Amino acid sequence: MKRVKHSKFKNTGIIFELLVRQITLEVLNGDATEKAKKIVSEFFSPKTELNKELRLYELLMKEKYNTESRAEKFIDTVNEAHNRIDQKQLHKEKYNLIKKINESFNMDDFLSSPISNYRLLASIYKIFESKKMDNYDIKDVFNSKITLIESITSKPATKGFKITYL
Repeated sequence: MKRVKHSKFKNTGIIFELLVRQITLEVLNGDATEKAKKIVSEFFSPKTELNKELRLYELLMKEKYNTESRAEKFIDTVNEAHNRIDQKQLHKEKYNLIKKINESFNMDDFLSSPISNYRLLASIYKIFESKKMDNYDIKDVFNSKITLIESITSKPATKGFKITYL
């Protein structure tokens, strides 16, 4: 059995996150070329398969349910939606995206920022990728699904202070 190997280069959620950070850097540094912004506009326009996959990543990261069974059904539904994405076209778009990023930026610098939700993004990637494999490590994919379920069922962290009136 093969483990589903995670790849930063092929993980749509991570690539998008890094491009958004690059856009921020460009704005802060006054870089008028706006390379990252142009890449995002080109590759993540509403009609692309990359955009469709990114929306599924966002759903899995942001949606919250109060029971594990609902979370599991939600994951299955999103996974079914991922099956309807044109995989050949998605692969082609990812290839061209990585090629464009490689031409535009130093990859070591581009990939150097730490990503706070890396584990969650990697879990989503593994669940999506496992469908393409005949013989994968079931325990590995199961652990990814557990990570995702825990994220979906966790309560969002409260920001700031909670004021209670007596």
